[in-house]
Amino acid sequence: MSDKPHNYALILARAFAVFLLVSAVLKALDYQAFLIQIAYYRVLHDPILIRIAGVIALVSELVIAVALWNFIWLRKVTIPATALMLAVYSGLIGFSWAFHGLEDCGCFGKFLQMSPLASLLKNAVLLGGLVWLWFKAGTKRGVQLSRRDLVTAGITLAVSALVVGFLAYRGPGNAPPGGSVSSVEEYDSERDGPFGKYRIEAESELIDLGHGEYVVAMLSMECEHCAATVPELNEISYQDDLPRLVALCFGDEDTFQSFLETNGPDFPMQLIDPLEFFNLIGDVPPRFVFVQDGFSIAHWDEVVPRPDEILDALFQ
Repeated sequence: MSDKPHNYALILARAFAVFLLVSAVLKALDYQAFLIQIAYYRVLHDPILIRIAGVIALVSELVIAVALWNFIWLRKVTIPATALMLAVYSGLIGFSWAFHGLEDCGCFGKFLQMSPLASLLKNAVLLGGLVWLWFKAGTKRGVQLSRRDLVTAGITLAVSALVVGFLAYRGPGNAPPGGSVSSVEEYDSERDGPFGKYRIEAESELIDLGHGEYVVAMLSMECEHCAATVPELNEISYQDDLPRLVALCFGDEDTFQSFLETNGPDFPMQLIDPLEFFNLIGDVPPRFVFVQDGFSIAHWDEVVPRPDEILDALFQ
């Protein structure tokens, strides 16, 4: 039996449902950008866990939207589940804002940016609406759904899942970035190190980060601070007594080409998988890493290391 509310409560429940469905669709429209936004929270680092979190977020919003639209178990399950989801989202936003300088909550994908403060205020208003809805949603607490309830909910969920799944699969952000590095087929992170999988295509050679010593610049193609480091990095790349300088980059083909044309880097650069990029940098770019046979020996955040600092790492 459904817990069917009346009048304004009915309208509010379906408004919540539409809100969550729109939120899921906007995330799915550029699913890769949504996953990158999850990485920016700096709560999860492993790319597999980030992808799992993305699926859980979309599925949760879809299931709750369908339950709200069809007034299924409103007081006993659906309203508390919605409140819990908003509380979890708010906690993550607050944590990342306080400790990692989060600028965009990612609640609506890349299509509607929202500051952490605005998002927390929005969630507070939504939680207030849920409290009002809980009191107005009727008192029936049965858990046996009618056949009509089940069919309606099933069809709604299936159609919503197909739409969101299609958008996520076909979204513009899901195409692998052109020119991305190749990787070793039998790669073992413990044996080969976090950088050991990467092979960078230079003009006439294949640079193997799993063998030898390198200074690896981790650069975002849309980061002004990263762009400002290029002249210093060029100077390092010209010095024969220092390890070879290369860059692993976050971006897409368009931003990559624009970065090359605008800043004139004179060292090998290539794109890598965005989630792997954030797993390697620890926080925010730029990061500069001294790599030896695939393993990170030393790193410097934001400020390009001096030649003597690189040599100290080399001979330590």
